[in-house]
Amino acid sequence: MHSESTEARYLSRRDAAVYLGLSRSFLAKAAIKGNGPEFLKFGRRVVYDRETLDAFAVSHRRRSTSDTARRARVRL
Repeated sequence: MHSESTEARYLSRRDAAVYLGLSRSFLAKAAIKGNGPEFLKFGRRVVYDRETLDAFAVSHRRRSTSDTARRARVRL
């Protein structure tokens, strides 16, 4: 049985930016460079999955300002 949630699973770029506390332009530029969160594209519409945004945020977790992405990644 499918349970309906009050929160949408997919967020527009504007809503994803608010969700992450980033600017829309950062997400747009990151999509071009390929260093932002993964997204889905339907024609001209770009949307982000909440789980992907959460994983992107966690991947940027650091213990100090001198930590690099390589050293800070959590090994599972």
